[in-house]
Amino acid sequence: MTNGETQQAVQMFNVDIATEDGPLRGILAAPLRPMRLMEIVATAAPLASEITDRAMAREKARGRTISCRDGCGACCRQWVPLSIPEVFWIRELVDDLPGARRAAMRRRFEKISAALRRRSGFVNRLLEPEPTAESTFPQAREYFALQLACPFLDRESCSIHEHRPMACRECNVTSPAGRCGHPYKTPVDHVALPFSLTVALGRMASALTGQPPRLVPLALAIEWAREHNELGRRTWPGPQLVQAFIQAF
Repeated sequence: MTNGETQQAVQMFNVDIATEDGPLRGILAAPLRPMRLMEIVATAAPLASEITDRAMAREKARGRTISCRDGCGACCRQWVPLSIPEVFWIRELVDDLPGARRAAMRRRFEKISAALRRRSGFVNRLLEPEPTAESTFPQAREYFALQLACPFLDRESCSIHEHRPMACRECNVTSPAGRCGHPYKTPVDHVALPFSLTVALGRMASALTGQPPRLVPLALAIEWAREHNELGRRTWPGPQLVQAFIQAF
C-alpha cells in the first residue's frame, strides 16, 4: 500500500492484497475534506461485491452451484450484524426514503425492536459481541429462532439490494436452498471468503474512535444510530479514514 499523488482535492491509495482467489488490486480515492464514518461504506460495498464474486466464481469452477436466488428470503431472518459505519449508513438510507415509505419503514424497525425487547436481556446480549463468528453464534441462533423478517424484506426479496449490508453481500451458499430455513439443524455450506468487510469496517471504526469493536443488529440500527447521533456526525480527514479502512483488512 502506497500513497499516490494528490489531485483534484483527493488522495489516491494503491491497494494490492494477495488472496486465495488472486491478487486484489485497485486504487481508492480519499477526498481531502472531512468524512463521516458512514461515507466509507460506499467504498467498501463494491469491494465486498468484488471479493464475493471472485469467491463464487471459484466455487463454480469447482463444480458447485450457488443456491441463492431472488425470492429466497430464509437468510433474511438472521440478525444481520452491522459495523458502526453501516449502522449510520442504514439510518441515512431510511431517512432518505419518501415520507410515507419512510414512516412505514420506521414502524417495521420499531415492531421488531419491541419483539426483541420482550425477551428479557436479549437486546443487551445482541449488543455485546465483538465482530467474530464465535462470539455472535449464540445470539444469532436465538435471533433466528424468532423468525423476524428483515425490515427491508419485501415478498421474500431485498428491497435495498443495491445498498445491502456487507454481511448480506458476504452470505452465499452452495448447499441446497431448503437447508437455509433450518441452518442450525442441517449443514449449510457457505462460500468461504478471504476476509470479511463487515469485520474490516468494525476494526476501522474501533481504530478511529478508540472504542472496542462492536456489531449492531440491523433491526436495532435506527435506534442505535439515534442514541449515538454525535458519533454519526463526527468527522475525520478523508485520507485518515480511508487509510484506516485499508489497514483494517
